[in-house]
Amino acid sequence: MREITLFPSATGTGRFVSVRERVRAHVTLPEGSYSVGSSVAAAAGLEDILTAWGRELPPLVDPAYRAAYATWLGGEDIDWGLALGPRGLAAAVAKWRREVIPLVEEIEEGGYAEILIRGRHVLEALQPIRVSETRVRSLIEAGVPLSSFLPHRGSECPPVKYDHSTKTGRLKVVDGPRVLTLPKEHRGILASRYPGGRIVSVDFVSLEPRLALHAVGRAGSGDAYEEMSQQMGEPRARTKIATLSFLYGAASSDGVASDVRAKVREHFRVDRLREVILGCRGRNAYGRPLPVDEDRLLIPHWVQSSAVDVCLLGFSEVVDRLGALADPLFLVHDALFLDVPPENLQGVSAAVAEGVNVSPFGHFAFSLNGLE
Repeated sequence: MREITLFPSATGTGRFVSVRERVRAHVTLPEGSYSVGSSVAAAAGLEDILTAWGRELPPLVDPAYRAAYATWLGGEDIDWGLALGPRGLAAAVAKWRREVIPLVEEIEEGGYAEILIRGRHVLEALQPIRVSETRVRSLIEAGVPLSSFLPHRGSECPPVKYDHSTKTGRLKVVDGPRVLTLPKEHRGILASRYPGGRIVSVDFVSLEPRLALHAVGRAGSGDAYEEMSQQMGEPRARTKIATLSFLYGAASSDGVASDVRAKVREHFRVDRLREVILGCRGRNAYGRPLPVDEDRLLIPHWVQSSAVDVCLLGFSEVVDRLGALADPLFLVHDALFLDVPPENLQGVSAAVAEGVNVSPFGHFAFSLNGLE
């Protein structure tokens, strides 16, 4: 099991405190630790990892007690070694350790914790978002809800922070600019920090249908809708609507013709896909718990949840591949937005053109948008 380390902000003592086998204080963060109390996004941040498992991290100090001290002292930064006394803090840490260790053992048992940490590398790499403050304020005055994009320092907003607390694990913004609800027509508020730079997006091509097809042994990496359109003899638009209806669990009254619906189910080898999903025993392809209330949502929730992990793993590899060529800014579902200096546009385009291989599925293609 990884070490579990409380940041100095958690205890107020100015030391890192690790608690796996025994309680120890450190001047620096032990390498490879789960972190608790970090003020920035961390790939191994235990609070966020537990939300993906439907669990909450127990508080080190009773919230009512913490609130009372914050009121008396006029702030949140409390040295609990002084407030509780050395023995009181030691007792609190020991109690907290007894509660946390079983939770960590549970999430590590199936291996999903390591998958999530690998995928969260992209979230750890996200940089502050630069905006045009003039445009933001103008849109706010016009009634557009963009207050989260008001810069905190100069022209920069803080990095976006996400968590995994939704049912399928799809990312939810918990701090910073609300990028998931930023209308496409207002993305012009985003500005490059580089003279002549571009804000571009790297998008998975047909992520969810491609994942479902990989799961039943139908290899491919490009536009799944075009591929299916040609094989089924149906217009692409009609094929896409029927596919999305199937993958999102729409009711039979969604307007999709029954013959097209049947062709889609045959193309996705629906019986084989159900076998694969049932073999995961209530988890997604990587081991994330996945409660499903209705049978019609079995396939959609499994595909959508597995796609979240494919997306994070794939984009984490892209971030490493790009290195200093571009600054990762934020994710919107299956798209990663980058700030690219003009001299690096060609290099970014070449790196993205490779697509990415994500085990256990296979190759996924990317499209690069925003160069025009």
